[in-house]
Amino acid sequence: MLTTEEIAELYKYCERKKVLYYDIQIEIVDHMATAIEEKRKINPDMPFKQALEEVHTSFGSLGLQEIIDSKTSAMSKQYGKMRRQLFWSYFTFPKIAFTFLLVIVCITMERVLPISVLPYILIVIGGVLLSLFVHVEILQKRFRKQQSQKLLMTDPQYFDFSFIYLILIFQFGSDFIKQGVFGITNEKTVNLAHYYFCIFFFLMYTVMLLARKEMIARIAEKAKEKYPVIFV
Repeated sequence: MLTTEEIAELYKYCERKKVLYYDIQIEIVDHMATAIEEKRKINPDMPFKQALEEVHTSFGSLGLQEIIDSKTSAMSKQYGKMRRQLFWSYFTFPKIAFTFLLVIVCITMERVLPISVLPYILIVIGGVLLSLFVHVEILQKRFRKQQSQKLLMTDPQYFDFSFIYLILIFQFGSDFIKQGVFGITNEKTVNLAHYYFCIFFFLMYTVMLLARKEMIARIAEKAKEKYPVIFV
């Protein structure tokens, strides 16, 4: 068995090799500790540093990077599957009831209110989406601040669903550039086709944000359960 000091040295070794994620460090340290112990069974007098160098050499020319790339790739696939499942859950029972309600509200507003009010409706909905976006971003940053060390499993790259909302921004942006910031409030700017086009993307992005929020909550719970020592 390795001593506490030797285990600590393995963690320092990972840091020197630019392995900055705590969850990957644990896997590498466990792997290296097992390999060193096997070498000491064969040669009990082997110094720790010599055993460490031989274990590192056994990783091949890519060293620890191959392990990091493999873990990153596997996690990317796992989280990609989770993102898709959470997104489509809003189109299946029971969450589809919420999605259906949003659709009904948007259609009702268009049927009940005059067309001259539609631009203002889109502005209000855009403000709601912006607030939801900011809320989710704050939630994610607050969760990461609770960590005393970085985790690959909580890296922001895995929680970004899509940049599809940029299409909507470009669509609105063309009107803003042509008619000014307040041009969107002109009733000639928004027709029914424009309204439903925007509502479609508002709806999709709302679902993405809600799914992202749920994903962050799930990963946070899993991370705290698996690595409680790094959460303050």
